[in-house]
Amino acid sequence: MTGESQARGVRLRGLVRLQRRLQSRLRELAAPEAGVKQRSDSIEAVHGEILEQLAEVGVLLERAGVGPETLPDPSRRAYQWLSYLADEPRLREHLHTLRLAMQVDPRPRIEITHLPGLYRGFRDGDDIRLSISEGFLMAPADVIASLVKLTLPYTRKKQHKAAVHAFAESAAFRNRLQAVEQAGGAVPAPRTAGRTHDLEAIFLSVNRDYFDGRLGMPRIQWNHISTLREFGRFEPATDTIVLSRRLDAPDVPEQVVAYVLYHELLHRVLGAQREGDRRRYHTPNFGRAEKRFRGYKQAEDFLNALSHRGRQYSLTAKMD
Repeated sequence: MTGESQARGVRLRGLVRLQRRLQSRLRELAAPEAGVKQRSDSIEAVHGEILEQLAEVGVLLERAGVGPETLPDPSRRAYQWLSYLADEPRLREHLHTLRLAMQVDPRPRIEITHLPGLYRGFRDGDDIRLSISEGFLMAPADVIASLVKLTLPYTRKKQHKAAVHAFAESAAFRNRLQAVEQAGGAVPAPRTAGRTHDLEAIFLSVNRDYFDGRLGMPRIQWNHISTLREFGRFEPATDTIVLSRRLDAPDVPEQVVAYVLYHELLHRVLGAQREGDRRRYHTPNFGRAEKRFRGYKQAEDFLNALSHRGRQYSLTAKMD
């Protein structure tokens, strides 16, 4: 692994590639044909490699004079994942949960990793892949089964989504995910100050004008990329609001940024409404609250015009 200094930190070549290689080894260990003795010896080997690689990363960061929180998002998440699994009991929990998932159905290629969402599925014919958030470690077997079945063809998804989302709202999921996020001291400072707009100042204004100053400030940050399909999202598990970097521009009025932030704060305050097995986020009550924003219509029109020449954009709570 090599390091490359940058103006705002250091780029580590090979960290994400190392994570993928370890994922493959863990899948081999979780396979039914792996014997108990082979599994025990290999876990110790994987654990030793994780510790060795983390020590190397530490040296590179020290030479660059920066901390792990300055790494680009993919490398930072890989570093947090490695740091979390550097504790051998956690590594064994990871392997146990992976084995449980692989026993549900042999077809998907499954990995458990540090995702910004709950899960990510891909299916193209017989090629089925599933990435599961580390927050699901040691989740009940029925929840793990539901995650796998969400990627499979010809399955009823409704009940499985309900089971996954219910667990994602639990303290167990939230605490696990926070532990992963804090692993290795790689929690990044929120990127509130943009080139044009300051999210902290906008939050204080929105909080005062629409919530009587009652809200504590969540983690609010600009995304590291510019997106036109998703201008904002709320991540309940880490109490984080992320806004698209595209909004941090001179051609975007501050009032539009304030509206997107207000929308995500409403998700934080109102949560979801249960309707049987479903959870609704954009409820009639949410819609009424959203329209109380001064300049609501103008902000909506601006965002619609900005996003792919009128294609519908997304403001949503990040749940899957």
